[in-house]
Amino acid sequence: MFPLRKFALTLAAICAALPGGCGIYTPEIDPGNSDPNATPFLINKILNHVECELREAVQNAHDYDVDNAAMQRDHKRRIAWLDTSMAKVSLKLIAEEKGTLSPGVAIKQLLPTVVTTFSNKTTATTNQSFSTTFGALASSDATRTENVDYTFDIKSAFLENHTKTRVQVQSCKEPGSILLMADLKINDWLKGVTFPFYLDQIVDAAPDTFTHEVDFVVMVNGSFTPSWTLVNVTANTAATLAMAGRNTTGDVIASIGKASGVQDAQNIAKLNSGFNSAVKSGPN
Repeated sequence: MFPLRKFALTLAAICAALPGGCGIYTPEIDPGNSDPNATPFLINKILNHVECELREAVQNAHDYDVDNAAMQRDHKRRIAWLDTSMAKVSLKLIAEEKGTLSPGVAIKQLLPTVVTTFSNKTTATTNQSFSTTFGALASSDATRTENVDYTFDIKSAFLENHTKTRVQVQSCKEPGSILLMADLKINDWLKGVTFPFYLDQIVDAAPDTFTHEVDFVVMVNGSFTPSWTLVNVTANTAATLAMAGRNTTGDVIASIGKASGVQDAQNIAKLNSGFNSAVKSGPN
């Protein structure tokens, strides 16, 4: 009899050795970093980058408005409401690790060959055997989510309380960075949503809120499938013996608007973001 107990223990050891332990441990936010402070350092670095991009975008928009007003007959600023607006930034980091173990064993017993003789004196030889298959499926899924919210008063945090004059724009470019450390296009977004206010047909009124969201999803999967074929036993009979995967999601939501509405805008954006993430992930 094939030692099934030893086989099961071997498979469990294989699963435990795979990245993330097949989803049986709480995932690391920054899995490639062994520093015990890796998570707070990463969150702080991302938030600093988002804040820097938001500051640069606001300062560029403010300076453009001041310069444009100086060239107009009425010397009127078109987006003066930006100076007294609030900005809110939400960061969500999700680390999900999954594991699947699907062992299979087929046991085959050879039986005596049977020779059948027919009435016309011809014979036929038939090989006989008995086989049975054992299979199992085990899976696990561990998810860790980190949420951070920050609120900024644009006038004091980004404009140094300057509302009538230009400010020194603080540029923040990080060449070579990827994902949430790359260019999040916040400057491009703010230019796009404020430009219509310089057109004559736009109502001269402060908007409720503007919202910008950037979402990155990185998926990594690996599998391990050895097989053995012996006289009486075949293992593994499944297509994949063990599989492990990690999904890393980084989501940033930035909203600018009136203090009374910016939180509601963030909440709506978070709900939409959660729905979209569920659609992307699909059924497990």
